[in-house]
Amino acid sequence: MNTSLNPKINLTTTTTGSRSTANCSRSPAQDMDLNGVPMILIFSQVAGQIFNLVIFRLWRNKEPFLTLHIALAYGNILVGAISVISPVTRWTRWTSVTETVAKVQAVLFAIGNRSTVVNTLLISIDRWLSVEFPIAYRNKVTKRKLSIAVVVGWITTIAISLPTMIVFRNKILVGCNRPSTVDYSASNPLESFLAGFQRAPIILAFLFLFQLRILMIAVETRLRLISLKNTIKAASLTTAELNVLRGQHSKLTARIIWDSLLGSMAVVMGIGLSRDGINVKYQIKFNQIKSNRVRF
Repeated sequence: MNTSLNPKINLTTTTTGSRSTANCSRSPAQDMDLNGVPMILIFSQVAGQIFNLVIFRLWRNKEPFLTLHIALAYGNILVGAISVISPVTRWTRWTSVTETVAKVQAVLFAIGNRSTVVNTLLISIDRWLSVEFPIAYRNKVTKRKLSIAVVVGWITTIAISLPTMIVFRNKILVGCNRPSTVDYSASNPLESFLAGFQRAPIILAFLFLFQLRILMIAVETRLRLISLKNTIKAASLTTAELNVLRGQHSKLTARIIWDSLLGSMAVVMGIGLSRDGINVKYQIKFNQIKSNRVRF
């Protein structure tokens, strides 16, 4: 039987069939949930982003918007590299040094993860500008301007995330047999404001709005083209044939709207899951670990 030496991360687990790191024990299932699965996901993500960079490298006639996608790929690779630190610290002897490293990793991961969300927002804004103001976009948007936007995005991310991490630095919870989390329980008005701002889906809300506008423009454009074709076709149809054509038009309209909406929903939901999904999974698993620990 083993108990963590750090009172902040005190979890008692049985050592039968467990993986030990000198002063910490985990069952094989805990080790897989906390370290094995994340490492697999990390390397899969990095491999996918490297593949994207290769494709971007071979891309002919590179448009300026590709700058944002390249920046997103590098950002995801950086987040993957930062994420590796967490399993490594849990696989080594747990000391005050590894605890500090794990806390720094949690801060860097929060900043890096938010930066990818901000970068995705920049991509949505870029796509919206390209369809809302196509001529002005072609004339004014350049690779240099988008590179500046990426830098501003990173500065904004650090400005949003770092103050909160500094204020809650003593509430960053790490351990050799638990996921890294932040306790956002507030004890003063400043903490309440920062915690609310950190957890509020502000970026996701803006992302949804831009995706919605792109959806509206796409649907309106396709419907105008279909209406024009139907007008030309209707000139030579009878009343019965016109009714059939109207019914087909209604079904097609519904399908266009749903297909476009599905794409926008996938973007927003994908970002939401990448931002909070793994943390929710870890928290559920950690609660299960606590409920199953051996009590004296």
